[in-house]
Amino acid sequence: APPPKNAALPQGEYLVTLVVGTSMFSFSVTVAAFLAALGLGSQIMRARADRVADPVRTLAFMLTLTAASGPVLLLVVPLWERAFLATYAAASNASLLFAAVFGLGLLSILLPAGLMGAGFSLAARLASLGTTDPTPAIGRLYGINTLGGVLGAAVCGLLFLPAAGSLSPGQRTRLPRPPP
Repeated sequence: APPPKNAALPQGEYLVTLVVGTSMFSFSVTVAAFLAALGLGSQIMRARADRVADPVRTLAFMLTLTAASGPVLLLVVPLWERAFLATYAAASNASLLFAAVFGLGLLSILLPAGLMGAGFSLAARLASLGTTDPTPAIGRLYGINTLGGVLGAAVCGLLFLPAAGSLSPGQRTRLPRPPP
């Protein structure tokens, strides 16, 4: 039987805590899944960037899809929860469970992070148009992209999540463990 839901946690936050916990494992899964999806999207677009007819419009569309993917992912939270609970029940050992958790993490972040990677490759193509040495332009783009990522993470983690009623990590660690 699935563990009882903690009524104090919003649905999406409960699932994330249930699937990856609040440990170094959860951090590792999140970062590894994000970077894998980012790299995959970047490689897919790298092979196609020169054939995009209107790169500015395509980049704008990809960034819009990236922004829209967050709320859309919240709609599939019940599916992720069922998938995790089925995986938990079926896993015969911890290694299989950890691999399945990584797979679920990758699936949950594949669309937004893949679009970010593809968007960066397309932006790099745009930044290097008309230059003989694209290094300075791509360096600036990378720096701006990194600063934007830091700012976005800080604003979400320090302002938006607390304003939305998100619990602190200490409060999340008191969730009941699923039965063996």
